[in-house]
Amino acid sequence: MDQTDVLVIGGKTAGTMAGIKAKQANPDVEVLISEKANIRRCISDRAWEWTE
Repeated sequence: MDQTDVLVIGGKTAGTMAGIKAKQANPDVEVLISEKANIRRCISDRAWEWTE
């Protein structure tokens, strides 16, 4: 990834949801979530289909 449009600092619940919402709002943006802790996330392509 050479360029990031949205950088989210903190990958816990709120940070992960911020990244998902950014991608939902504009699927063409590159989203990078940065987290210092070792947190395992399992997000499939279906995660982008979440609705409110």
